[in-house]
Amino acid sequence: MHKDQIDINTWIKKVYGKEKDTKYYKPQYKMYFTQRQWLTDKNGKNRAQHVLKFENLEAELRGLCELFNLKIDLPHLNTSQKYKVKIDALSQESIAIIQDHFKEDFSSFGYKYIAE
Repeated sequence: MHKDQIDINTWIKKVYGKEKDTKYYKPQYKMYFTQRQWLTDKNGKNRAQHVLKFENLEAELRGLCELFNLKIDLPHLNTSQKYKVKIDALSQESIAIIQDHFKEDFSSFGYKYIAE
């Protein structure tokens, strides 16, 4: 690990935990938005008619294309093996922080919470 790198559990705590570290958490950057924040306006109204989940992207995009009679090729580009994080690498504290921060996403999109 490079001297400036931190492990994933420390990063989660500094970015999404109660005491955010401004070295890592920059609220002006949209990368920290929840999915609900991306998909709703300032009044909480949905802006999207269709939401596709990444883990089902090919099948859901195919269904959407059929609905609108579109032909779209979805090539698999820019795959990365370098920074994959597996659930086993997360501490219980990190899991709790993620589940709390993204609770609206979990309920809105039908994701299951990981039991402690």
